[in-house]
Amino acid sequence: YKPVAIPTYPKLGEKITKDTPKKDDIFISKPVREHLKKYDQLLKGFRISEALDAVLEIRCRRPEITVAIMNELKRRGTLKNALAGRNEQQLSTLLSFLLKHLVEPRFAPILVNVADQIIDIYS
Repeated sequence: YKPVAIPTYPKLGEKITKDTPKKDDIFISKPVREHLKKYDQLLKGFRISEALDAVLEIRCRRPEITVAIMNELKRRGTLKNALAGRNEQQLSTLLSFLLKHLVEPRFAPILVNVADQIIDIYS
């Protein structure tokens, strides 16, 4: 029989010094995963009408984001589909957003297009 080395385990409460970082060790942090916003998730799933509703919610009143979503829907060619089939409350929210931000020059081109399509759909 050959003698076999028996591993020694630390006693209760004793620190293991093998895994403690040393001065020259390099630390690699875990990348932080960024979650998509609700409207981005809906756009990714091609639920365009719901994405437009989500961006028009009261909690998400940043006009830059709302106009960017409308611009993206126009680019995809699905803006008319997203605007169609709305009830009175949804249409009221959309029209109030248009009236409030139509006078801003940076938003005017896309919002005029949206207003034109709303008139075409609901007239």
